[in-house]
Amino acid sequence: MGFDGRTRSNIGTCYYMAPEILRYHGYRKSVDWWALGVVIYQMLLHKKPFDGRNIDQIFMSIKNKEPKFPKKLDEDATSLIEKLLRKDPDIRLGASERDAEELKECSFFKELDFDALSKKLIKAPIIPKQKTPGCFHRVFPRGPRQVVLSGERYKPALKFVEKEFGNFACSPLSQ
Repeated sequence: MGFDGRTRSNIGTCYYMAPEILRYHGYRKSVDWWALGVVIYQMLLHKKPFDGRNIDQIFMSIKNKEPKFPKKLDEDATSLIEKLLRKDPDIRLGASERDAEELKECSFFKELDFDALSKKLIKAPIIPKQKTPGCFHRVFPRGPRQVVLSGERYKPALKFVEKEFGNFACSPLSQ
């Protein structure tokens, strides 16, 4: 899909769906920047920016409400998330032809060397430890309605992922 290409498929996990997906207007890749905003919000605040008791309430929240930010949250982080979660996809951060370059210029990332990052020269600030080989757990404690993929039940799915994405790697730095 080119820069201006649109699609109309209704896919994705409900919490990460951008408003334009829910309104069936067709959408561009700026929905991915929306989802990144949701992920960053969750990583920093340990909760979802849009919630509800059922899927209809979640969708109403996404379409009509603005996320709440505690005063303690860094201004740069708040600004980044607000720009990624703009309801209008045409003015959402990353929606222009400059794409990710817009994000790289945000003050939130001022300390990050993207060139070194792309060359895997930067060590991750948090490296989760596996309790047992092949068993993946969250870094943060689980809350209600969160799922951990581990155990016998998920082995076929994990094998499929390994088969399909086996050549995709981001290996830790050599010691």
